[in-house]
Amino acid sequence: MGQEEAFVPKYPYRELVGAFMYIATCTRPDIAHAVGEVAKFCERYDKSHWTAAKRILKYLKTTQDLSIVFSGINKGELIEFADANWAGDLDTRRSTTGYVFFLNGSVISWNSRRPNNGRDLKY
Repeated sequence: MGQEEAFVPKYPYRELVGAFMYIATCTRPDIAHAVGEVAKFCERYDKSHWTAAKRILKYLKTTQDLSIVFSGINKGELIEFADANWAGDLDTRRSTTGYVFFLNGSVISWNSRRPNNGRDLKY
């Protein structure tokens, strides 16, 4: 039995990544990129991926006072950013699209995805 096979059953990697996705979507968009990176390895992960997931946990613990704050300074200021790259993933050549909405300087909605092919890209 190889080291990778022996490692897999020891850690609840998929469950942890799922929890990260929920947290990133609901309250902590600042971890979204890191969560997207560790999520790539849910089917085949090793100790280095588990270590990366633990770093996200440590970050969440040390930044638990971060929150979304709506100030009254810029009443109703809604700003939107959108971007896409073409074949930006050097391994798979897949593209990434995304957007983020800010209300009074705080993130209220965001999305980022890697379409399966160019036909899935929508503008």
